[in-house]
Amino acid sequence: MYKEIIERKKLPIATFLLTLLCVFIYVYKFIDMCFTGQGNLIENILYLGIIASMVIIAVVAIYRSGIGYKYSIIADQFIIHKIIRNNNIEVESIKFKDIRFLGQVKDLKEQYKVSSTKKYLCSIFNANRYCCIYSDGNELKKFYFEPSKEMIGKLQFVMNKGECRIYMRNRMNIPVQSIN
Repeated sequence: MYKEIIERKKLPIATFLLTLLCVFIYVYKFIDMCFTGQGNLIENILYLGIIASMVIIAVVAIYRSGIGYKYSIIADQFIIHKIIRNNNIEVESIKFKDIRFLGQVKDLKEQYKVSSTKKYLCSIFNANRYCCIYSDGNELKKFYFEPSKEMIGKLQFVMNKGECRIYMRNRMNIPVQSIN
């Protein structure tokens, strides 16, 4: 069993909101200088629009900062939980035998026809984005996630463990029955 939790860091969000507030203030002052003498109505509408935009962006950023993901490897399953404040919701539970592709997005060479795509990401940038394509019944599904190097190593080890068992059994001329 192995698990790790990823969460959105708070400092970049605070920095983004402070920078955005400064930009809004300068935009407000610039537009106010351009429309000087046009009356109080335009100035009030502009002021309310900027305040409303800033409040909406701040609320969305604060809500998104409370979302995290827990990636777990338990026996022959890869499980992803979405953590919203203190609530855990299981969003994916995949058996390793159903995984068709697991790797970085840039390494995805083959085109798969997937029925749904989901993102379990916390960072804004695409620095450590991995992709997993798996079969769920008769259809293929895809999701993006941000595991650590240790998690990727454990995932690859568990996925290759079944292939190694089959390879060793074939070398020793032992019939393959069930790997469960």
